[in-house]
This record gives sequence, structure tokens and C-alpha cells, in this order.
Amino acid sequence: MTIPPDIGMGNRPARIDSIPDLATLSSVIRGYRMTTGETLQSLAERSGVSRSVIMDIESGLKSPTVGVLARLALAMNIRIDDLVQPPVVPGIADADVPVLECQSLRVPPGQDGLDLFRIRFCRYGRYTFNGTAATSRKHLWIDEGVVLLYLPGSVQEIQPHRLVSFNAGFVHYLECVRGPLASGTMTIMRT
Repeated sequence: MTIPPDIGMGNRPARIDSIPDLATLSSVIRGYRMTTGETLQSLAERSGVSRSVIMDIESGLKSPTVGVLARLALAMNIRIDDLVQPPVVPGIADADVPVLECQSLRVPPGQDGLDLFRIRFCRYGRYTFNGTAATSRKHLWIDEGVVLLYLPGSVQEIQPHRLVSFNAGFVHYLECVRGPLASGTMTIMRT
């Protein structure tokens, strides 16, 4: 399998000495599968990585080699560095810190009608999403923390390890108000 240059480490050398945050890697892979509806078997077949190895990585039991990371990144159309590095939260005053950080994980984003994001609340608060196309669906998987989802006429509490899907064609809000700052994976599927 040939690894395209844009799947690597951007302008940095395509070398990873160690996986700095196995929890981030595990949650990105599991979040990708949950929000896109892909099975372990399907990802294994597309990536050439065995189902049991993917399951061990998702469970945090096994740290992958660079080759395994490259195959998974290629299959998910995600840059390797986005798989292994958590979003950076600036160390400045709360007023200057955004409520929510959305890190795009697709290379290139959105060409196939799917946008994939790693999301992380940087502080407590509410984040507003403008409506997208009326036929768009948003899928949200929360790894940690509790998120309130405000949709027209309803509020839903999203607990960790739960997938929520909804029509993204209207203004909606995500809010983190207590407990650990929430993080997870979000996809937007345009039809």
C-alpha cells in the first residue's frame, strides 16, 4: 500500500517516536466508527489491519506501530498526526479560550459528503452551530463528559459512549456545564 504524502505529518517529518496519547487515538478511531456506522470488520478489511488489533487499539490495550497507524489513517482519510495528537488548548485567560474546538480530521475535508471532526470543550459554556443543508445529518459521539444538545423544541443530555444523530439543517447548540470537559467525535453527512 502506498501512503500519499498528505496522510503523513504535514510539513513535519513522517516519524512518530511514540504514541503520546493512546486515549486520544482510541477515542478518535472508535468515534469515527460510531459516527460513520462502520463496523470493526469493515475498517479491518479497508485498512488491512486485523479486527483484533483495531479492537485492542480502541480498548487502549495495544499501542500501534507507525505502519498500522498509516493504514488506519489512509482507510479513514485522516492525517496520522490528527490520530495521535489531542487538540491543543491555549493556556490563556478563560475569556480568550473558545468554548469548543473542532478539529477537522478529513484529508481533504468534505469531498465525499462527509466531514469528520474531533470536538473538545475548552471551558464550560454553550456553542452555537448554524444550520447546514436541510438534508444534512449530524452524528455525535461523546467520549468523556456530559453534553446538552439543544434542538428546536427540545433539550437532550448526551452521556459518554452514546451516539446521537439528528437533522443538522437548523440552528442547534452544544453545551457543557458540569463534570469533566466533554470531548468526542462529530460527523456531518451531506446528502
